[in-house]
Amino acid sequence: MSDLPTCSVVVPSYRSARTIAACLTALLHQDFSRAYEVIVVDSSPDETPDLVRRHFPQVRLIHLAQQTDPARARNIGAQHARGAVLAFIDSDCTAHPIGLPVSTAQ
Repeated sequence: MSDLPTCSVVVPSYRSARTIAACLTALLHQDFSRAYEVIVVDSSPDETPDLVRRHFPQVRLIHLAQQTDPARARNIGAQHARGAVLAFIDSDCTAHPIGLPVSTAQ
């Protein structure tokens, strides 16, 4: 069996100290039977990279020295991804558990 993840989830991040924990917690608690990885591409001058390192050591962190836009951060994450499938989520979003329908307001 391969150690490579099936899916790579890329999270572009900039000044996400208030939201990154909820985002990463939701991603890491998915009920997914295959291996997956979470990659945060951060260009924050704030404490975001320290929070990720300290509280989410299983997340791959790519910290950029200069601010970058989300599209470039996604591309950098994709270049470092090991999974066959790529998924993207913003750092201020919380992923619904796999298998649960997302409700929509009528």
